[in-house]
Amino acid sequence: MSVARISIVEYQSVDDANVGIEKYKNIAPEIFAEAQYLNVTMIAEDTAHFLAVYPNQQAADEALQRRNKHVDSMKEHIRDVMYYEGDVEWQWFP
Repeated sequence: MSVARISIVEYQSVDDANVGIEKYKNIAPEIFAEAQYLNVTMIAEDTAHFLAVYPNQQAADEALQRRNKHVDSMKEHIRDVMYYEGDVEWQWFP
């Protein structure tokens, strides 16, 4: 069963958000290579909603280690970060 991880990141400022999103765009395909789907949605000027869907729990767990390392490397730009994880019950791709 697919596993989704949703991260909400509040950046220190709009400029920090821009730095964070650009860095994510450049490294996400490499550090989350096993993801089936990656998405970033800006839910405020300085807050991003990240969605990653993995094929199984093992892939999600392996990616979590790299995610935590990435977040640590960005800590001077981040005010707060939280994440949720769960089984994907349904998805639709038209």
